[in-house]
Amino acid sequence: MSPFLYHGDTVYLNPVDAPLKKGDIVLYPRPNGRYILHRIAKVNPDGSYIMLGDAQTQRERIESREVIHGVAVSALHTGKQLTPASFRWRFFEKVWLRVVPLRPLIMKSWKIIAHK
Repeated sequence: MSPFLYHGDTVYLNPVDAPLKKGDIVLYPRPNGRYILHRIAKVNPDGSYIMLGDAQTQRERIESREVIHGVAVSALHTGKQLTPASFRWRFFEKVWLRVVPLRPLIMKSWKIIAHK
């Protein structure tokens, strides 16, 4: 989930007990059994979901809500508590999902600036 989260950050999950929506961060297994934490990029009318990691440009489809094990309700990022009301959370939920084609350029630029 980088750049929203970094290695070592903690994510707090709740069971899925409400309708999922675009921007929600969810935990689910891929067919190979590896668990993934990605953001919902689209909820399809047929009940499937298009998923997208915050560092990715390629989307993946999961067929139903039944495979989703939890939804993020908060996170501890570099020692700071994040919630869906926090600026960082809202930025990645609202803005970052809309700039997918620009992500590689933005991330490369950010790395150059951050290392200076």
